[in-house]
Amino acid sequence: MSTEGNASPEGGFTWGPLAADLGGARRLARLSIESSARASHVPLAEPLRAFEEALDARRFEGCILQDRGATVGVVCWHRQDPIGLVVGPLALEPTAATPALYLELLRRLEAREGPVAFVGGPLVGLTADQERRAMESAGFARYGRLEMELRVYSPASGGLAAGGPGHAARPIVREDLEALATLHAAAYRDRFDRYLFLESEDEVVDARNLVSGVFDGRWGELAAEGSRAIEAGGRMVAATLAARRPRGTLILDVMVDPKVQGQGFGRAVLSASVRGALEAGAGPIHLNVTDGNVPALRLYRSLGFEVTLGPTVDWYSLRRIPVSPQVADASPGAEGVPGAGR
Repeated sequence: MSTEGNASPEGGFTWGPLAADLGGARRLARLSIESSARASHVPLAEPLRAFEEALDARRFEGCILQDRGATVGVVCWHRQDPIGLVVGPLALEPTAATPALYLELLRRLEAREGPVAFVGGPLVGLTADQERRAMESAGFARYGRLEMELRVYSPASGGLAAGGPGHAARPIVREDLEALATLHAAAYRDRFDRYLFLESEDEVVDARNLVSGVFDGRWGELAAEGSRAIEAGGRMVAATLAARRPRGTLILDVMVDPKVQGQGFGRAVLSASVRGALEAGAGPIHLNVTDGNVPALRLYRSLGFEVTLGPTVDWYSLRRIPVSPQVADASPGAEGVPGAGR
């Protein structure tokens, strides 16, 4: 983006590079991060550290908005091809914040850099109703993410509900990459969560890249003790992938082939993953799930996971994301819809 003194239709506002007032950009970014942390009950230190690390590593682009030389806004983004820009932190000085000015920032960003797919909220200086009406008028809808932690686990709650005793879970190995990619593509097909990490329009290529990233430590060292697969009929039908993180074990994916969902494979593979991590003394076990994924939430709660953080307040473009985050509970035994995430 060219940021050299571009006048805005909103009065005398002009764009400038982050470097023009890095202190002001950091201050306003902190307001955005604090607002998000309060809304989702997230400890502030971790997202602030992540922002500073990303800023130092130049993992995102950004600019400031100035009014007569004073910094009154900041917008940061990174590109997530092929779906568009992921925006955040995004903040205006509370005394200058209006719904119209936020929408103008997004409009100008899209005009210069391309379509926006996701926007992090809440928007500093707006009420929840003002934010909702503004974002909906621009073609966005709200979604949220939850963090869950295993608090109480009963081994008796595991096992296949209707799969038979012959389908034992086994550890994941790197040679499983292609089978995992095929399963990942099928499990996340037409699901909102796929778009949160989408990198290629080819679903198999996209799945292979994501699974390769797990093996290569993209989200933390692979936790072999918490990564399991179940095979039936000569193919992989369910799997979990987990990573070691500073806070313990993070379950990155719970995948079940849609052809066998509702038969207990999701419960069985997640139970095996949890048992493996516990037996290895892996520490607290966490996972993330999209708010509204009813089958996944039901499964996780039944195994002893409880919501510890969230939901976040975020927005997705109805033009760029063709599916809703809401997943209906199709049947009393529904389970296994992919729901864990990075």
